Amino acid sequence: MRLLLLYTISVIVTKILVLYMEFKKMSTIKRVNAYAKDHEIIIDDIEVESPDQTRSGKAAAVITLRLPSKTAHSEVIEQFEDIDGVIFAEEI
Repeated sequence: MRLLLLYTISVIVTKILVLYMEFKKMSTIKRVNAYAKDHEIIIDDIEVESPDQTRSGKAAAVITLRLPSKTAHSEVIEQFEDIDGVIFAEEI
């Protein structure tokens, strides 16, 4: 008897995205802001923590993004992770 497993892949597609991001340096936030502006992404809210405020010892931020159109969140996360100085980004 064969067992067939089916996987459902869920892709979240909306205009609002909240990310937790860690950076190599505080100045990386400027690059994130510039990238958002260049791609018509509005930063609705940002809470920044300096390296001495985080467990990891890295600069971090929680950022609420408003995208110009409904977009797969995984694509946006990958784009932000490609910014020089971003260690990682994850949706929260």
